[in-house]
Amino acid sequence: MIEYIAEHKDFLSVLPYMGVFQFPAIKGYWATESRFPPLTDTMSVKRYQVLRRRVHFNNSFQTESSTDRYVKIHPLFDKFRQQCLLIPATNKHSMDEVMVAYKGTRAGNLRQYIQSKPDKWGFKIFCRGSSSGIIHDFILYQGAATFCNIQEEEAAHLGLEDYLLGGKIISILCNTITNKGNCGVL
Repeated sequence: MIEYIAEHKDFLSVLPYMGVFQFPAIKGYWATESRFPPLTDTMSVKRYQVLRRRVHFNNSFQTESSTDRYVKIHPLFDKFRQQCLLIPATNKHSMDEVMVAYKGTRAGNLRQYIQSKPDKWGFKIFCRGSSSGIIHDFILYQGAATFCNIQEEEAAHLGLEDYLLGGKIISILCNTITNKGNCGVL
C-alpha cells in the first residue's frame, strides 16, 4: 500500500513539469534524443501511461443522477478554487471569459468554440482576476447547468433569479471579493 501511494505521488509530481515544459507528444519526454530527467528518473513511460489511464477524481456510481456536466472533476476544481480565493487581491478587478485550450475529442459537448479567442476550441471559464494578473475566482461554464452547484439560499441571497447569464456570473464572482468597500470591478 505504501508503494502504491508513493507511486501516485510520483505521478502527480511529474504533471507540473509536463505543464511547464511542453513536448508535442507524451512519449517525447522519455525519447533518447529529448530525454527529460525529472520525468524519466521518476517513472517509466509505460508506468506513466497506466497510471494516467486509471486516474479518477470521483466515484462514477455516485454521479449518474447529477445535472452537473463536470461532476467527475468538480471536486478537484473546487479545491483549486478555494486556494485561488485565499490569494490576497488588489483593489482593481476584471472579469472575463477564458478558454482552456482543448482540441481532443472526448469532451463531448463541454468543449466550446469561440472564434475571437486565440485558443478557439476548449473549455470556457468565467473568471475574476486582479490587476496583479492573478485569477482569484472562476466558474466553469456548462450551458444551462452552469449554476447547478449554487445552493438555493445563496441564489436567493444574491438575487440570481432576476438576472440573465452575465448578471449571474458577475454577482457570483463579486460575492467572493473580500474588500468590497474599496475596490473597482471592470
